Amino acid sequence: MTFARLALLLIALTLMAACAAEETIEEPAAIAPLTLNEGAKWQVDDHTRGSFGRMQDWFGAAGKPDAIEGYHELGRVLTGELQVLVGGCTMVGPDHDQLHVYLTEFMPRVSALGKVTDVGEAEKTRLEIATLLREYRAHFE
Repeated sequence: MTFARLALLLIALTLMAACAAEETIEEPAAIAPLTLNEGAKWQVDDHTRGSFGRMQDWFGAAGKPDAIEGYHELGRVLTGELQVLVGGCTMVGPDHDQLHVYLTEFMPRVSALGKVTDVGEAEKTRLEIATLLREYRAHFE
């Protein structure tokens, strides 16, 4: 595991632990696949719904940037909203746990978008984020 991946994993784990301070995290477990709740979408609170709505709106409005700076700006905007999301998190229980499964995939890609130096790699990352945003809509409401 590269240092950058390890650092991103540690940041994601720290943010997840801070999200619901009253929860006890016993030991890191292998990341489980994202699933539905017995065929139904997982329920999120208004705060989470609002944050993801804004991220989806910004992502859609940004389209495909013309230059690396556009990718970096999109990464900064999404990162800022992720900070709002985590800072105001009050979710608990299985719905919360599934959201964290999702975020362990989403957050590193958003972080990478703000740092990539190659337009081809930036576009690949942007498309991965687009796929993950579709996955959010398919698994959460």
